Amino acid sequence: SLSSAFGARSLLLAVAGYDQGEEKLRAVIGKDATDFWSLYRTHKLPPEAMESVARVVAAAIVSEDPGWSDAR
Repeated sequence: SLSSAFGARSLLLAVAGYDQGEEKLRAVIGKDATDFWSLYRTHKLPPEAMESVARVVAAAIVSEDPGWSDAR
């Protein structure tokens, strides 16, 4: 699974790999990238993978406090 392949290094890498597949992600990672953010800063991930990560992070934030928008 992607979480066992990349989760120890970065759960966000596992989420990005879900979009493009493990083999393509391994090819993008190379030997220099250590986590999702290094790939993000160097624009090595396709937009779809970055969007998938953004959606998962947003869902995690909302799930922590589902009523946050009611307070605004």
